[in-house]
Amino acid sequence: MLAQQPAASETEHPSAPATSQNQGETTKKAEDGKPAETAKAAEVPPDAPVITINGLCPNKPAVTTGGSTPADCKTVITRTQFEDLASALNPNMPANMKRQLAEVYPRILLLSHEGEKLGLQNDDHFKKALQFETLQLLAQSTARKLSDEAGQIPDEQLQKYYNDNKGKFEEFTLQRIFIPAPEQAAATEKEKTMTPAQVKALADKIHQEAVAGGDFDKLQKEAFTAVGLKSTAPTTKIEKITRGSLPESQNSVFDLKPGTVSQVFSDPGAYYIYKLVSAQVPAFDTVKEDIKHTLQAERLQNSMKAVLESGKTDLNNAYFAEEGPGMPQRRSPDAQGKLPPNRPPH
Repeated sequence: MLAQQPAASETEHPSAPATSQNQGETTKKAEDGKPAETAKAAEVPPDAPVITINGLCPNKPAVTTGGSTPADCKTVITRTQFEDLASALNPNMPANMKRQLAEVYPRILLLSHEGEKLGLQNDDHFKKALQFETLQLLAQSTARKLSDEAGQIPDEQLQKYYNDNKGKFEEFTLQRIFIPAPEQAAATEKEKTMTPAQVKALADKIHQEAVAGGDFDKLQKEAFTAVGLKSTAPTTKIEKITRGSLPESQNSVFDLKPGTVSQVFSDPGAYYIYKLVSAQVPAFDTVKEDIKHTLQAERLQNSMKAVLESGKTDLNNAYFAEEGPGMPQRRSPDAQGKLPPNRPPH
């Protein structure tokens, strides 16, 4: 249990009056890019109370024989104790979640204290549930540990992955002309202005002009005007796009030489014409973290697979029959072995 303090005079940590210098430092920190709340939190001493629950003394009677609460009956959680708890639950807990935790934690302490007085900790159902919750917590901690270990990747390995897979990081700048098919134009403007054959002929005409060096932005506006769209034509420039970002049928665009115009691509909703403007591979330092996340995910997947496939599970299908009408839905555990909340049927 967190610190139980005997007397108010011994536990209170009065904050020093804010001097103009202290206020100036806080303002400066906020102006430097840190929220004012963060700057103020940093000024709270480690042993200062951040949560005080008056009337809660888990190790003492909650009420005296006279029916009044003792003056020294309180539970105090210091900044250090609270941050240790928050870190144990989530090492990267944001400030807004810490506030939520601080609001719900006293409720948990009060209810658990009442449960102890009722002797619920000795109930068989409680013990079995506690055992299962412990297993779930251990499974989650194991998954977190495996994830941390998977993230311990030497820079040399990251560099090798970069050198061996430069094509994955290549970034392209494209220009694209989008020519909507009649059905899409009609759905947008509530009227049908061209037949499919006319739109196909329009796409071929615009393609010829693009190959001849026509301005893509002007050709895009021409396409929208021709099909009867009154909305603003979209920009034709697409930057920092990587292989696989386009539909599979259009991936040949990435093999074009800079300045080359593609063929006319079609799908049920539109026609597309591309021009490859440029292609470049970003420097290793700019994609290093992306590579680390990719390799960490792969390594974690392999570690989890090795653990989960180290045992084979057989279920008695005669007992675990398929759900019938009105029966609760099956709840599957996640990768960390945790079951989702059991919600009552609607």
